[in-house]
Amino acid sequence: MRRMVSLVALCLTLGLVTTSVAKHPQAEHKSRVSEQDLSNEQHTIDGEHNPKYDQDALFGKAADDFRGLPGSAKESRLKSLFTQMDTNSDGFLSTDELHQWLKGNAMEQWSEYGLKPSDMLTWEFYQQKVTEPDGEYEDKDEESRQKFLERDKRRWDLADANHDGVLSFTESAAFFNAESHPEMQDVVVQETIEEMDHDLDGYISQKEYIDDLWVPSNPSEEEPDWIKDERKHFDDERDKDHDGKLDKEEVKAWIFPPGDDHVESEVSHLLNSCDKDGDGKLSEQELIGCHETLIGSAVTNYGELLAEHDEL
Repeated sequence: MRRMVSLVALCLTLGLVTTSVAKHPQAEHKSRVSEQDLSNEQHTIDGEHNPKYDQDALFGKAADDFRGLPGSAKESRLKSLFTQMDTNSDGFLSTDELHQWLKGNAMEQWSEYGLKPSDMLTWEFYQQKVTEPDGEYEDKDEESRQKFLERDKRRWDLADANHDGVLSFTESAAFFNAESHPEMQDVVVQETIEEMDHDLDGYISQKEYIDDLWVPSNPSEEEPDWIKDERKHFDDERDKDHDGKLDKEEVKAWIFPPGDDHVESEVSHLLNSCDKDGDGKLSEQELIGCHETLIGSAVTNYGELLAEHDEL
């Protein structure tokens, strides 16, 4: 599954972001806490915007490469990224398009599958891809493969907003990056419970919670202090009704903790900095004219893709 993205300097990052999306929905154990910041850097320092935050969010490891490009090359790359971000091809980047890119898109899968953003992804084609040689589930036994596909189908049906049985490029972003889409939170909660609920009672006990975090190397190994802290955290904060287990609402509060909406903050920052005519969207020229801000703006672990996609 390819995981969440941030935005790319809103532009820069975006285009690339397309190749580092999220991992397959069920192929690997994922971090239980879904809401992550876009950078390890503080967004502001002493009340001033920290460009390093934007650089991490936007370009990741490729930030230095982009900064080293001559002006004409930066402009060319921004134009290419703008085109990829402008999914409805109306010549502007709307807040929805900015949010989608920051949350993560499906370009990597689309590219792997030989599809264009204008194509539709069918369930049959998806099944074929994940079960064929070198596919995500190719090395799974039949029982595990069916289990993963059943979960994927449930996620697929929820992501299929217009219920036509196929996923558009935009809909597939919710499928591949469900953790970043509010409308998909319930299915992510259900998947988390199913992965951790070994006694199949529909809840996550403290033991199941701890077992998901730490496995002793031998029966006599002493529990580390951080696990003891997690036990206390489970009792004092996770298990809100103190019945010794987590229900769906408690699991949701755990993996989707309340707090700052980092994507929303970054979108607001980009619009405030770059939307010169105040129409609530970005034109190509506004994006290019704001490239200095973008170098420090926005989103993702996909930045390294910039270096791999010079053709953009």
